[in-house]
Amino acid sequence: MIRSSLVAMLAICADCSFCGKDFVTLGRHSWRCKEKINQDRPANTVNQNMPVMHSPVRISNTNDVKCYCGKSCKGTRGLKMHQRSCRVIHGLNDEFLTDLEQQSTENSTTNTSTHSTFEENDVMENIASDQNFPVLKKGVKLPKSDAEWSTADSYFKFELRLNAPIRIEDLSSSITLMNDIVYNYFADNFGYVEKMPDKELVNKYKDQTVKALKKCLKQLKLSNADPHEIKYVARTLRDKLRNACQINTTQNQNKTFNHDNYISRNFWGYVKNLLNKNTCLLACFPMSECVNYFKKTLCSINPNKLFCIPSWIPKLSDPIVNFDLQPPTYRQVTNIIRRMKASGSPCPLDQLSIICFKRCPFLRTYLTEVIRSVWSSKSVPAEWKKACSILIHKKGNTSNPSNFRPITLETIPLKVFTSCLRNAMFSFLTANNFIEHQIQKGFTPNLSGTLEHTAQMTNIINQARIKQRSVVITLLDLKNAFGEVHHNLIQSVLDYHHIPKDVSEIIKSLYTDFNTAFITSEFSTPFITVGRAVLQGDCLSLLIFNMCINTFIQHIKTDKYRQFGFITNLLNPVHWFQFADDAAVISGQDSENQHLLNRFSIWCQWSNMIVRVDKCSTFGIRKSLTKSIQYLPKLLINNELIPATKTGESFRYLGKYFDFSMSEKEHKQELITLMDDIMSEIDLKPLHPKNKLLLYSRYLLSKLSWHFTVTTLSRTWGTENMDSVVNKYVRKWLEIPISGTLSNVYLTSNKFGLNIYPPSIKFAQCQTVARNALKTSPNHSIKDLWKTTSESKNIQYDVYTSTKEVLKTFTSGQEDKLQNHLILQGSFFSNVIKFSLSKLNGIWSKSQSNLPKNIYNFTIRYINNSLPTRKNLTKWGILSNSDCSFCLNPETLLHVVAGCQTYLPRFTWRHDSVLNFIAQTLQPVNNSNLFVDLPGYKSPSIVTGDTFRPDLLLSINSDCLYILELSVGYESNLQTNVDRKRRRYEDLITQQKKPFKSVKFVNLSISSLGVFSKECHSFLDMLNDLGLDKRHQYFTIRKIMSIAIRTTYYIFCCRDKDWLNPELLNI
Repeated sequence: MIRSSLVAMLAICADCSFCGKDFVTLGRHSWRCKEKINQDRPANTVNQNMPVMHSPVRISNTNDVKCYCGKSCKGTRGLKMHQRSCRVIHGLNDEFLTDLEQQSTENSTTNTSTHSTFEENDVMENIASDQNFPVLKKGVKLPKSDAEWSTADSYFKFELRLNAPIRIEDLSSSITLMNDIVYNYFADNFGYVEKMPDKELVNKYKDQTVKALKKCLKQLKLSNADPHEIKYVARTLRDKLRNACQINTTQNQNKTFNHDNYISRNFWGYVKNLLNKNTCLLACFPMSECVNYFKKTLCSINPNKLFCIPSWIPKLSDPIVNFDLQPPTYRQVTNIIRRMKASGSPCPLDQLSIICFKRCPFLRTYLTEVIRSVWSSKSVPAEWKKACSILIHKKGNTSNPSNFRPITLETIPLKVFTSCLRNAMFSFLTANNFIEHQIQKGFTPNLSGTLEHTAQMTNIINQARIKQRSVVITLLDLKNAFGEVHHNLIQSVLDYHHIPKDVSEIIKSLYTDFNTAFITSEFSTPFITVGRAVLQGDCLSLLIFNMCINTFIQHIKTDKYRQFGFITNLLNPVHWFQFADDAAVISGQDSENQHLLNRFSIWCQWSNMIVRVDKCSTFGIRKSLTKSIQYLPKLLINNELIPATKTGESFRYLGKYFDFSMSEKEHKQELITLMDDIMSEIDLKPLHPKNKLLLYSRYLLSKLSWHFTVTTLSRTWGTENMDSVVNKYVRKWLEIPISGTLSNVYLTSNKFGLNIYPPSIKFAQCQTVARNALKTSPNHSIKDLWKTTSESKNIQYDVYTSTKEVLKTFTSGQEDKLQNHLILQGSFFSNVIKFSLSKLNGIWSKSQSNLPKNIYNFTIRYINNSLPTRKNLTKWGILSNSDCSFCLNPETLLHVVAGCQTYLPRFTWRHDSVLNFIAQTLQPVNNSNLFVDLPGYKSPSIVTGDTFRPDLLLSINSDCLYILELSVGYESNLQTNVDRKRRRYEDLITQQKKPFKSVKFVNLSISSLGVFSKECHSFLDMLNDLGLDKRHQYFTIRKIMSIAIRTTYYIFCCRDKDWLNPELLNI
């Protein structure tokens, strides 16, 4: 028996594939084998082979996880316990030291043989001697009508004859010819945009008052002064009178300035000049300092340095899909031009707007041929390698150039060309899976990278706090990230990603001898050569920068580094977030985070990137006894201590605040402060209520949308802290008492609402967008995150599929509230929804918006029945008796505007005012006889006799007779009036069919607030039969509505007063 068992044991023994020894089972030897450990350690040679790596894999049907070394561990905690003593993990430290020594040796060798090309001496002498200043062209005006654009396109087709493809030797002349012909045509036919005034003129008239400017302008015209100075003074005077920036805050001048006209003429101009106090700051430094700074920033450092891909960066596999080297087609160029924003600024060197290429098909054809020629030549022409850069203030002192962000304005043809190049490169990289989209999510099409990263980080912090697990998060900041990209690094990165040589040569040609001039309101510098950096504003810069970062991501995405991440899912640990240059390192322990930071520091040494340690931060959570606490990790990068987030404080990543409890307190505070500031600022403006509501809905809600998207607030908090603030101001602007409902206000305009909604609904819309972005993400880990979080009770927005559904649900709730719960305040809505002509409701809203403030607010309070009638005043405890002072019946709203028998002369005056306008509209109809039951017109009794006397008769050529009967009553009686008038005039219609071939009865029943009943479609048919066009018909309807509203307002204001029989209202 012993011999047989021994034979069986030897038969099943296993051989180690590394050391060759025999074992009954490999067991612990699989992760303790010295030969395996030595093989995993990198050799000192450059061409070392990467070992086969295994991720921490979950074993089927168990809770075990395999370490990178191959050992099986029980769960996440067992894996972490094992990694403390794992020799393979400890071997990574030796690998780091080897890579660091190798990189240091390469850097020292490079630095001894190269130097910077910038010298700071004699900067002013160089500027004085340098004559290479840019020639800035004046902006040109563009056509406004389609006919003018069609004429321009025909002219370009005639002048830019394109009989054959453009030859490479004719490329420069063709580009110059196109620029000159297009610019000169618009300049000669439409003129120039007013140029920036001289500094002397600005200083001369800067502090002049309106009175002094008028006097100076008069003297300049009499003395035949320089036309440019006359135009400048005239424009300054107009700005003083019209532009809100120049208006003093005195009450007298506020009365003379019409805010409502300004906001209706230019909404966003009003917001920028009067509401938004964050005005852009201009540069306050001299040209010499500007040239000195940007020459130093853009100069080439170590121009001969070669960026050989180090051995620790794994090579990409050969491409499966080949690069499409065919030149762009007309359709591709057209698609790019159509996607470019029409508001983009043209380059001041040629002043060619993208609008020219959008509106002129032949220019797109010509540009396509130019681009195809440049593509074939593999060289970017010198005409395109000149640009201008403007300076946008970031923060800090305006006298320091480093506090400004340069934005490059390239010529439009170059933008289109680089966009074609970018699209071709991105398609190639995506098809071959060369770009990592699980980690790098910056500026990636069809990917909400910001939302995905912030949602994942929120989930990680919540998981660590709730499940008492350790997590360390480090945020990294690169100094002048885009500006530190070495041009030789670009070529190495392109080769690494298998970009063809032809494309690499084009990109190299683009960045060779590229020059840009910096322009401010005070000066324009000479051209400065861009020796390094990818310029912001260049269409290629984002993709190239992401490709540079991708070399590091390919390194750290390998399994041996990925296992350091925080494990929310056993199959997918999260260890690194990257959004362009914003990086976040996530791990479970300090040592693991430090190891990832060490790898990043080596990559920065290789790529010449600089880490700003003072802008970095670190955050930690760990278990203490039976609960989780925040602690201060001690991590280093480049031998400097990274600042730790203090206990109880938060850090900010991609615009979202994160703290230990994820309380969102910073976002809440910013939301409340922002809302209070803007709403109070709107409240102080002397604006019509409709314009105040417009500022709220279009400006304020858009300012809050980012906070609403990234935060996870509760609906209750939003209702209590945001809706209450908005409701308070809405009631104040519309003069709605506290007892009046706002449900009518929150309806859409076609249902007699004001088309606004509270902030909580905007928050629900933003959350719906964020949740749908996670749900439809191409990354499976994000979809898993959505599934996991969708089970939470706090997620209330997965039931919506779109923002329209959110709004529809909200308005449906308001309608149900008005119809089924608020009987009195919802009576208007309940009646008009049943009996009104729905297609005219939108016209009613436009008529309402054109009313003065007092009548506008009257209509709002009329709709929700909150006007100060005696009945309401009694309910509010102001009066003790609700009886009418004339007839002693209860004075309700219906009683005042359409019910009191004593008020019949008032109701007749309203009726006759509307009828008089209709008669004036129909009087000019040709071949017609008009009979109106009003003084000054022929009486209808001439035709109908004394038995029937309709309001209006219109006969056409004795063949057709229109019988119009007008009723103006309360909304609840709309259908009743229709039925009553139809029965009353049935016999008259029958009688008149004998003398007339056709008799048409127009039953025009409108409410006291100008709402048309469904039967009023016969009135529209009559207007159409009489030959009135749609515009004239809608004008007539708006006037009828306006007269009805104004007369009802006057009747209400005259309640409890004697009637003085005013003249008929005529507007």
